[in-house]
Amino acid sequence: MLDNFNRANANTLGGNWSQIVLFGNAAIRVNSNQAVDLLLPGAAYWNGTGNNFGANQAGAFTFANTTLNNAALVLKASGGSASIPANFIRVQYQTTGGGRVLVQTTTNGNTFSPNYVTRATFTTGASFANGNTLSAVARANGTVEVYKTAGATTSLVGSVIIPTTGGGAWTQGASGGRIGMQLPSGARVDNFSGGTVP
Repeated sequence: MLDNFNRANANTLGGNWSQIVLFGNAAIRVNSNQAVDLLLPGAAYWNGTGNNFGANQAGAFTFANTTLNNAALVLKASGGSASIPANFIRVQYQTTGGGRVLVQTTTNGNTFSPNYVTRATFTTGASFANGNTLSAVARANGTVEVYKTAGATTSLVGSVIIPTTGGGAWTQGASGGRIGMQLPSGARVDNFSGGTVP
C-alpha cells in the first residue's frame, strides 16, 4: 500500500505525487478519503519513498465508484518530466463490449497527442465493477500480467510479452521506472499500491 488517501480533502493528491497543478488545482485530488477526478481527465505519478521501482514491478488500485471507463494504471514511467513522463506502459480498463483491458505502450506520452501501441486486448474475465481491484505486473523480460480482484478472489485476466529488443520493441520494458494512474472525469479509486516485486 502506497496511498490509502485517508486524509483531509485537498485540491491535489499531496507531496507524494507528481501531477499537473494549475492555480492550485489538480485533476485528481483527495476527496472523502479517496482519489477522485473532478475536472478533466488527469494523471498522477507516485514520487514518494522508493518511487523509482525495479525492472520487475507492480501497481494496483481499487475502483470506488461506477465511473470505470478509461481508468488506467501506469507502469515503468520514465523520461519526460515527473508529472508528464514520455515512456510508460498503460493498463487501461474500458467498458466497451461488456469490459476489456488494453495493455499499451508509448514513447511520446509527454505530448498533447501521445501515440499508444496496443500490445494486447483482454476480454475474457475482464469485466470490472465498483469495489474490484485492477492490478498489473510488468517484468524485466517484457511480460505484463493483468489481474482482477473481486472480494477474496484474484484471477489472471491476461498476460502478454512486449518485446524489449528487435522489431516493434519497446526497449524501456527491460528497465524500471515509476508507477501511477490515469483517471477519467468523475472516477474514484482507493488504495493505490505498488512497488518492486520478485
